[in-house]
Amino acid sequence: MAKAIRQSRDNTLLYPITSVLTGNKVKQSVYDGDTVNVSLDGDFGVRFLGIDTAEMSFTLPGNQDPISIKDPAWKTFLTNPFASQYGDFSRIELDGITKVQGNAETILSGELVNYLRNKLGPQCAANHSFHADKAHRWLEQLIKNDVDERNRQQRQYRFFLAFSYTMADRYGRLLAFVRRHVRKDENLPIMNGCLRMATPLLTSFGPMSILFKPNQIGVLLYRVPISY
Repeated sequence: MAKAIRQSRDNTLLYPITSVLTGNKVKQSVYDGDTVNVSLDGDFGVRFLGIDTAEMSFTLPGNQDPISIKDPAWKTFLTNPFASQYGDFSRIELDGITKVQGNAETILSGELVNYLRNKLGPQCAANHSFHADKAHRWLEQLIKNDVDERNRQQRQYRFFLAFSYTMADRYGRLLAFVRRHVRKDENLPIMNGCLRMATPLLTSFGPMSILFKPNQIGVLLYRVPISY
């Protein structure tokens, strides 16, 4: 299925593909003079808040499209990303507007560059790929376990999303805390007055159980390490 929220080729614009009720139902779609209710045509990504794992693919310097971390080009790049063939580095200042360009030492500081050089090498891309695959398959299995449980219960599997202050990133993905949707009559583990996620998630620190206060949805209170 196509993405409902898409990114322009130059990464400067997000544009959703939507539909609206037609005919006599238009009145149901128009809420007031500056609001309209629409349906998204396609799916959209949801990026977990509070969780960051290794990427399966990303853009390399000089490329607009993401490239799999398994591509040999990543081995070359992560062996020495400071090589002149990749061009200057750049950063955006705190004002969010001013762009500064220069060599790695100027943009990142010599101390950081030296630290990174000791971490980089021919093995770096393979190591990244290993952890990306592990996180990918772990999350896939966790969700599958929940889906299989719902199928045994003859119930539809759905996600519950809790948003914070920023609801979307520049890639058009929603930013949310995510857990399995549960009914009020279902018993979920409670810790310190907080509701725990039905499905623990894999983070950079290992599996975590994310807790919400039931009456303060959208606030991440704890990330509790758990073991299996």
